[in-house]
Amino acid sequence: MLAPRVVIFTPSNLLGSPTRVALPISEALLEIERRNVPLVLSSNGTRAQLEPLRRKIGHAHPFITEGGGGLFIPDGYFAVRLEGAKRVGRYFCVPFGRSSQEAGEAIEDIARQAGAEIVRYAEMNAREIVRNTGMTERDAQGSREREFSERFFFAGNADLAASSFEKIAGEHHWQIRRSEPLCELCSGNDEGKAVRYLMRLSEGN
Repeated sequence: MLAPRVVIFTPSNLLGSPTRVALPISEALLEIERRNVPLVLSSNGTRAQLEPLRRKIGHAHPFITEGGGGLFIPDGYFAVRLEGAKRVGRYFCVPFGRSSQEAGEAIEDIARQAGAEIVRYAEMNAREIVRNTGMTERDAQGSREREFSERFFFAGNADLAASSFEKIAGEHHWQIRRSEPLCELCSGNDEGKAVRYLMRLSEGN
């Protein structure tokens, strides 16, 4: 598909939930489709969290996950070579962030150096995440399927541990995103880079 020059980027949480889209938003989506304007979703959530919403609204355009960790482009959307892209299922993915596996290993290493007690998302099941965050079980399960980051909790004296952990993480070029009661470790995630990459493709078409 050759995308028009005008592209709308919107945080996915403005569109409603995976099970319900408000009437005014539905009408706006229909108008966007009528005008043949691509709607590019950008989310701090994972691909697994975003997919139910995409199915609900019939979304067939590119989307950005994990705060710029990865840009996903449907196969055949652009008739040009996608530099740096890897095939992931029905998409080509352009990764900007380091992998969740690298992030998980880094969390363990940094925690040892900082003397911090942590509990990784990967060590928790969906029900435990629900209990600690208030997410729905479906959303909690989707949030565990990370590709470009890893989440964790501080155990014990969190205030004391967090300062040392964050300092060591920065020295190794990792970034901590805080969203109480959890933290997220990532490196390279950049929504701006993902947007600029996509705009260059659009202009080239």
